[in-house]
Amino acid sequence: MDMKTMFNLTYGLFVLTAAAGGKESGCIINTAGQVTVEPNQISITVNKANYTHDLLRESGKFNISILSEEASFDTFRHFGFQSGRDVDKFAGYESCKRSANGLHYVTAGCNGYISASVLFCVGAMTIMGAIQDGLGQGYSILLTKSSLDFIASIILAASLGVGVLCSALTVLLYQGGLTLLAGVLQGVLAGALLDQLCMVGYAIVLCIGINFFGVVKIKTASLLPALLVPLLYNVPMLLKTL
Repeated sequence: MDMKTMFNLTYGLFVLTAAAGGKESGCIINTAGQVTVEPNQISITVNKANYTHDLLRESGKFNISILSEEASFDTFRHFGFQSGRDVDKFAGYESCKRSANGLHYVTAGCNGYISASVLFCVGAMTIMGAIQDGLGQGYSILLTKSSLDFIASIILAASLGVGVLCSALTVLLYQGGLTLLAGVLQGVLAGALLDQLCMVGYAIVLCIGINFFGVVKIKTASLLPALLVPLLYNVPMLLKTL
């Protein structure tokens, strides 16, 4: 890989491409940035509703094409205004080539491309685990997540050094803050409201467990807004009692 390609990363627009199960697709994203130099790592953000996201989750590898100011509107229309579920975006599309990992990358109006594989994918375990712990419902989710993080940190520490330990501070502030917030609200979230929140939480936890079997892939993070349903249902009832 040409390391100078990393210098072309800016806050701009990118074409994310991925493939799985004989199908390939691409979409426009606006967030990609370098995380570390050695080993060379980047982070990206992609809408979970995009078909490319599903292919990426399944295959664990992707390409990022860094679009330049010379990129034509046709590129954005081709990858941003239609879904890979409905059309084959690379059928008849000539402004692309295949990289060493077998995926397409865009050649027209492009500063460079990056081939990568997925190391971490943010999901619902952190949020649900912290809320479960704060509400006094146990810490089984956090324990499972911590075990996975421990194994990953050993692998990263082998190449990045002891600095990996500093990431524990971020986890402490993030997860600890959610746990403390849930604990503070435990007195308010009492009775039927707490039972309903726990029922929704248990349903999401069940989906997390199903994902471990690898038979189907449930987007558990997309289910988190369901936690607001008991709140929205009970707030009017609480106001009536005032």
